[in-house]
Amino acid sequence: MSERHSKLDCPGTRDLELFCLGELAAVSTRDSINSHLNHCLRCNKKLRNLRAFYTILARELEQPIAPRLIDYCKKRAYKSVKYGLLVCTPIPEKDLEKGRAYLATLAFSANGDGSKSSLVDFDLPGDQIGVMLYSDPLQKEVLLFLWSRGEENYIPCRLHAPGLFEKAEFNLSGAAKIPLTNFEHLNNRLVYFSMRRKRRESQKVLAQVQDMLL
Repeated sequence: MSERHSKLDCPGTRDLELFCLGELAAVSTRDSINSHLNHCLRCNKKLRNLRAFYTILARELEQPIAPRLIDYCKKRAYKSVKYGLLVCTPIPEKDLEKGRAYLATLAFSANGDGSKSSLVDFDLPGDQIGVMLYSDPLQKEVLLFLWSRGEENYIPCRLHAPGLFEKAEFNLSGAAKIPLTNFEHLNNRLVYFSMRRKRRESQKVLAQVQDMLL
């Protein structure tokens, strides 16, 4: 049987999904679905479910990675996996046109050196940016997770570490990756964060989801 409901002439699920996301190109198709929704309880229910799904998906993808989750992963990781926290303190006098300057300090690494050995032991001041580090030898990369999402209307979107790597691009959930390296080389190094303005809540759900998954 065709996906289109023959008796009520319901739109296909794909068309209804595109309608929900505001991505239908044809004006006639949009008008037809609008008219159909005026009398079809079945399609109205499907549309409500689609909107609820994409709203929840966008909201969840925007959540930063919780320190407790990284701590949990550490306990189950192979010994070859390195894990740590980079605390970045602003150095305004060193700012460049391409980014704001921060002094990066490695608070601890995978071997648990120091008085604190887990992320939940830390409480960063508002002007600092925390970057959780988790190496993945199998994929030959280091995963970065922002702890701080930035202040006021801006969030960090790119990290430069001159002499170590050119840039790390953060997605909206605060995750990025760089080629596998000994991240202890980031200790006491000047790094630069580029910032972007936070998105308005009224932005299309589809655009938010696409940005997360790219």
